[in-house]
Amino acid sequence: MHDADDVVKRGSFCHADISVSQKGDSVFVDTNDAMYEVSATGILYKGYCTFTDVLRFPWSQSYLITQVYHKRIHAVSFYDNIDCLTLCNQSSDLLHEYSHVLSDSLCHILFKQPDAKVRIKISIFERFMEKMYKYTVAGHTFGVTLPDGFSEETHLQPYMPFVASDGAEPLFTLKLQLADSLKALNPGVVKECLNDEAPYFWMFERENGGYNFGFSYSKNHPDCIVIPTEDYKDCTVYVPSKYAQRFAEFALSNALMLLYTFNTTPLDTLMVHASVVAHQGNAYMFLGRSGTGKSTHSSLWLKNISDTYLLNDDNPVIRVEGECVNIYGTPWSGKTPCYKNEVLPLKAIVRLSQAPHNVIKKLPALQSYASLMPACSCMRWDRRSTDALHKTVEKVITRIGNWHLECLPDADAAHVCHNAVTSK
Repeated sequence: MHDADDVVKRGSFCHADISVSQKGDSVFVDTNDAMYEVSATGILYKGYCTFTDVLRFPWSQSYLITQVYHKRIHAVSFYDNIDCLTLCNQSSDLLHEYSHVLSDSLCHILFKQPDAKVRIKISIFERFMEKMYKYTVAGHTFGVTLPDGFSEETHLQPYMPFVASDGAEPLFTLKLQLADSLKALNPGVVKECLNDEAPYFWMFERENGGYNFGFSYSKNHPDCIVIPTEDYKDCTVYVPSKYAQRFAEFALSNALMLLYTFNTTPLDTLMVHASVVAHQGNAYMFLGRSGTGKSTHSSLWLKNISDTYLLNDDNPVIRVEGECVNIYGTPWSGKTPCYKNEVLPLKAIVRLSQAPHNVIKKLPALQSYASLMPACSCMRWDRRSTDALHKTVEKVITRIGNWHLECLPDADAAHVCHNAVTSK
């Protein structure tokens, strides 16, 4: 038997070959010195590994150890966003707190063996119960954490072209959580329910100041609740457990756009309600009220202007980078599944309005500002965000040509617009 101080100082454990086997619903990790009963709900590994200083399970996927039942080991917690496994022990004479740097994404389980026949029951889940996925959109990285039973392929499919590079640090994080009742979360007093059509945006005023948020398909009640930290860096979106699979993607998409806007607006970044086409290495953005025909006009370019493709059909992102104004594809493209991780120079901004003719004119600075500003997403109740928005819009309109196109939904409209905005 090892002395408790030795465990902390040296991490010294007995050495033995172990095997993993399954009997009914239980899995047993069998060593020469001890038997470990494992209760598992995920994929099980059957084979052999070596029990050395740390018990290493060489599974191709990582696992979360949620509970360790032993009179001296209280709990194990693991977080994928840090490379550290921390064991919390209520018994100060055994193991106070021990950190072990992970390598090769193996799940390291550290524990003290007080005697020969220790039995430890462990709940194992495929991947981590709270696996963080990181994405980079327009140069800004964020993290998304999903609960057990939710996958990137099913619930974050539009984000997969935007997977962040190794080591990218998230600007903010969002965790998806299930709730038996959204009302029980007590998000606060409803201040407003905004938007003329779904998704409806709810604002709840907290008792201690600040806001929580919600989104819904109707104005009857919110279908999800977003509870941010004070700085909007670490946030949680709750969906009702009963309808979790139905609302998860809706909740994640809207919450991420909200948090992305808040965190990136001060960084010369604008999320815009617009449709964007790419043509001969440049991008052309079309603005307009809902129903004006932004998507229709983009489709007219695709059909009638050669060497043209769609970059984004609902929420592209503009960044002012030095003297350049670039526009990026995003995972947020409305009803059109267009998720391109691309960046192009923005050549022109065109506001559309329906008319019985096709006439285009270039806008002066003041009208350009009035044209672009309403299309930009922003938390307008937040002074810092609003000030940053004004400054970035001003930079954009002084560098990019702005136009107003009165148009019909026909091929001639595309040609009239193309001829004007591509001319030197």
